[in-house]
Amino acid sequence: MKRLLNVFVLAVFSVGLTYGSSGLCETEVKYTWKIATLAPDGVGWAVYVKKELFQELARRSNGDFQIDVYWGGTMGDDEDCISKMRIGQLDGAGLSGGSVMMVCPEMSVLTLPYLFNDYDEVDFIRRKMRDKFSKLCEKNGYKMLIWGDQDFDQMYSTKVEIRTVEDFKKCKTLSVAGQIEIAIFQAFGASPIPISIPDMVPSVRSDVGDLVISPSIIWVGTQLYTVTKYVIPAKIRYMPVLVAVKLESWSQLPENYKVLFDQVIVEEKKEEEFNRFVRKTNTQCYDAMIKYGVKEIQLPESETSKMKDLTRPIWDKLAGKEFPRETLDEILSLLAEYRSSK
Repeated sequence: MKRLLNVFVLAVFSVGLTYGSSGLCETEVKYTWKIATLAPDGVGWAVYVKKELFQELARRSNGDFQIDVYWGGTMGDDEDCISKMRIGQLDGAGLSGGSVMMVCPEMSVLTLPYLFNDYDEVDFIRRKMRDKFSKLCEKNGYKMLIWGDQDFDQMYSTKVEIRTVEDFKKCKTLSVAGQIEIAIFQAFGASPIPISIPDMVPSVRSDVGDLVISPSIIWVGTQLYTVTKYVIPAKIRYMPVLVAVKLESWSQLPENYKVLFDQVIVEEKKEEEFNRFVRKTNTQCYDAMIKYGVKEIQLPESETSKMKDLTRPIWDKLAGKEFPRETLDEILSLLAEYRSSK
């Protein structure tokens, strides 16, 4: 089974490697963007971006527009990428986890514990509020290209078999996604250790921590599944991905290219295709880990209810601090409308 999972990992990482750094045709171009990301070349959403999105933009611009992507953290971690955007070394970045909030702090509201029940609800809010979050990004100096899905992240434990809320107190918990994630663990009685995303893998392998919330594709891509005993698919929180460029770079594009971006990504629903691809890959990664031997822990409804009760005060505690209260109220109103219609 280990050999089969290693074959799966190799397949995930190798798809799309025949494309160049940007996936665009080698012609003289008029406009070039430099975008960096921690995502490895050929993994998850990188495959879709190179094979579908960039190819379509190249075709529709007759090769006049090019995006050069620096994959796998070659430009540093997300914080480094954002700094390089500010000083003009990069035009944009593909961000995930807590790094999204460095560009658009207001999007942290989307990561509140148990805010969403499923992706149908996420998609509904995205349709209703994409323009609002796009304008918030612009207020902060960035243009939203793609609002993507990281995952309904799972909890991975290398030691403790978590069956009750009390079990969290036994864990050495690591937190990589900011204040809301820290508050979640604290509500369960844990004492989370904040670390950066690049420090996650060595911290788990060296036993600095033994419990992390993470998307399945990261756990497979970094091969942390090989030291993991348990996974809890509690859908405790949704986490977005953001592909954004600084407004200065966006404003330098001719108007017809700006229209092209919005047309291809939003109107022609390439963003939706992007997210379907990511969700499918996440499911494949998760299923592969279970087949490998990572034990899935389904919490009883009584414990899930207790976890929801313990984390619900976080919504009000951080409103007005991490995100605008009115944005949360709007989301809750829309979700109530959606759920009543179902």
